Amino acid sequence: MNKSLVALLGLILVPVALTGCATLTESPAERAHNIGQVTQYNLLELNEDIDSVLLEDHPSRLSKWIIR
Repeated sequence: MNKSLVALLGLILVPVALTGCATLTESPAERAHNIGQVTQYNLLELNEDIDSVLLEDHPSRLSKWIIR
């Protein structure tokens, strides 16, 4: 049982390792570039996410005075 499981995993993992994470439409360099762009955008939006969690994304309406 263990030998057949190892053989099955080998048959599944070897082709994945040989492709180099390439897809049909992107090369590995293009894929790495896209991942880098997404990571950069996520880091840029992190401040706005923190502001919305801390409820600092809009002015507070909790004053008893009229504020315009």
